[in-house]
Amino acid sequence: MYKKHFSSFDLKISTPNLKKTVIKNIKLNLMGEYNILNSVSAIALCLHIGISSKIIRNSLYKFSGIQRRLTKVLVKGKIEFFDDYAHHPTEIKSVLKSVRNTNLKRKIISVFQPHRYSRLKLLKNEFASSFNDSNIVILCPVFSAGEKIDNKYDTFNFAKLIAKNSNVQVITVQNEKDLKRFFQKNLFDDELVLCMGAGSISKWIREMEL
Repeated sequence: MYKKHFSSFDLKISTPNLKKTVIKNIKLNLMGEYNILNSVSAIALCLHIGISSKIIRNSLYKFSGIQRRLTKVLVKGKIEFFDDYAHHPTEIKSVLKSVRNTNLKRKIISVFQPHRYSRLKLLKNEFASSFNDSNIVILCPVFSAGEKIDNKYDTFNFAKLIAKNSNVQVITVQNEKDLKRFFQKNLFDDELVLCMGAGSISKWIREMEL
C-alpha cells in the first residue's frame, strides 16, 4: 500500500495589498521544505487575487505534485521507489534533506545517474558531498546527453570520492540490469529508494519489474 507523506505548517502572511492573514494547519500531500516554500508563493498569489483560504487549503491538500519531483513510481511491499529530476548538487542535497527529515529511521538508498560529463567535471567535489543523508549510494554510468565521452572520467574514483566526502557506502552499476539485480538481492523491508538524474534513470525505474 502507498504511504502518505504529508508536510504541514501554519502561515502568517502580510503583503502591501492584503491585511495580515493567518492560515493554520495547511497540509501538503508532499514532502520537503522546498515544496512548502513553493506553496507559500502560490498561497500569496491566490490571496492577492481573492481566492478564499478554504479553497486554498483544500486545493493544496489534494495537489499531488508535478512529475519527476519526488514522484512515487513503484511500491513493493513496504519498499517505496521515488523518481526525481535532481541533477545538480544543490537539488540533490535539498531532496535528500526533505526525504531524511520525514523518514528518520528508514534506510535511504540514492540511485544517482550523473548528467553530462562537463557538469560532473565542473562540480565533481560538490556532487561528492551531496549524499550525507543517504545510507547507500548507487552510482550509475554518466548520461552524456550528446556530449563526447570523457575518457578521463573514472567511475570508481568518483565513487571513492563520494564515499569519502559524504561518508556513505557507494556501489557502482553498469546498466539497468545491474541495478535490477542489486534491488532483487539487497532490498528487504521498508527501504526508500530515491532515483535522481535528468537522463534515462527515470525510464529505468518506471519500467522496472521486481
